[in-house]
Amino acid sequence: MKYILISQSFRRQLKVLRRYLTEQDVVDDIARFIRRGLTKGETFLEAYTISQIHLEIVKLRLSVYRVDFRYLIGVIEQRDYLPIIIDLKKGRYGQNLSLNADRQTVVAIESAIIRMVEDYLEHTEASPTLTAYSVEES
Repeated sequence: MKYILISQSFRRQLKVLRRYLTEQDVVDDIARFIRRGLTKGETFLEAYTISQIHLEIVKLRLSVYRVDFRYLIGVIEQRDYLPIIIDLKKGRYGQNLSLNADRQTVVAIESAIIRMVEDYLEHTEASPTLTAYSVEES
C-alpha cells in the first residue's frame, strides 16, 4: 500500500491556484504516476538523504481544463508521495522548475523541500499534520 500525503504548506500553494484545480486533481495525478510511472515530459530530478530519510524528487506535469501545471513531488522510501511545489507552466517557477534554474527558483524549491520534510517528520497519529490518501498498486 502506498500513500499520498498532502501537507498544509502545499495546501496554501493550492489555495492560490484554486480557480484552476483542486487537491483531488493533484491526488488523482499522483495516483496515475504511481500506477504507470513517468510519461513524456516528466523526469526524475535528484535523490537526497535528509535525517535518515531517502527522498527522491520527481517533476510531473498536470493539465486540468486546458491549463498546464508543473509540480515536484518527493518520494520517500518508495512508499510515501508528498507534493512539494506547484506552479502554472507559464508561471514564475513553472517555466523552469528544476534545481539548476535561476537562484530565486532554486531557493523557493529548497525551502519547499525543507518545509515538506519538517511536516513529514512532525506528523504523528496524535497530532496529524498531513492528510493521507491510500493508493492501490496495479
